[in-house]
Amino acid sequence: MSGHRRRTGLTLVELLVAIAVVAGLVGLLLPAVQAAREAARASGCLSHVRQLALAVAMYADARRTLPQARNDGVAGVEIFGATPGPTWLWTIRPFLEATSRSEWPRGELYEQQPEAIRQQVEPLFLCPSRRSAATAISETSVGPPRLAPCGCILPGVVVLGGAVSDYAGNQGDLAGGTDFFKGGRGTGTIVGSRVAAESYRPLDQVRLRDIQDGLSATLLIGEAHVRQEHLLRLPDTGPAYDGSQFQFISRVGGPGVGIGAGPTDDGGGTGWMAFGSWHPSGCQIAFADGRVGRLTTDLSPEILGSLCNRADGIRRADLP
Repeated sequence: MSGHRRRTGLTLVELLVAIAVVAGLVGLLLPAVQAAREAARASGCLSHVRQLALAVAMYADARRTLPQARNDGVAGVEIFGATPGPTWLWTIRPFLEATSRSEWPRGELYEQQPEAIRQQVEPLFLCPSRRSAATAISETSVGPPRLAPCGCILPGVVVLGGAVSDYAGNQGDLAGGTDFFKGGRGTGTIVGSRVAAESYRPLDQVRLRDIQDGLSATLLIGEAHVRQEHLLRLPDTGPAYDGSQFQFISRVGGPGVGIGAGPTDDGGGTGWMAFGSWHPSGCQIAFADGRVGRLTTDLSPEILGSLCNRADGIRRADLP
């Protein structure tokens, strides 16, 4: 009989080799797992865009016009130090499977609403790659200075925190000058900020026949670009139901304002008013005909501007 005892365990070298092999396999599999998770989140985001576009279409069918972007006060009357509302994201809620059917009394301001309304988070308004419903309420902060009709600069006002949105309406390109900031119609689809005195009837809404370039060649809504450091802070993010500032619920595009790429891109200083995404596949969007898709971050600003402008004479067949 042999005098040697049979070995039943692993040597230290063999154990280290086994650990190295497992670590290598994990390293190979992890990117694939992360890619699969991101693909699922991107698919969920595109589904949200599709459902919002459907709600806007149902609104248009019922009201014969697209929703107004926001309510920034009675036409011809400047409301200083107050925060009007509501916005298009609130007015389309009856056409969504919203979590609540809360009413917004006509003529009341955003700041007059109870916290239960201001902080009413809608999961459909959120991109899964950015945040969850548990982290979707902005901070109360001081907004940027505002230009008064007299030409003087008014100090920034306090913006009460509230539920946010990762999706924005198409306010148009920059052809309209400062109209996309305040008042005016803008050149996009979900535009306008004025209401009529006493009746509070929305003004400056866009009808489908106003989209002269064709529904398939004009953006309706898309992901709003938001830098990671400003996920819950101005100017990139603001309350989704507060109509005092256009960038809370609207975006523009064109030369000078391209598609934002990733969580750290500041867009050369204009990222806070741009469409954009954290998805490597591109920015999720919906056209006015309800078709959904993606715009890549390297899209020409000129083409983006044409897609944002509903009547610049460039139709889908004219685009590259």
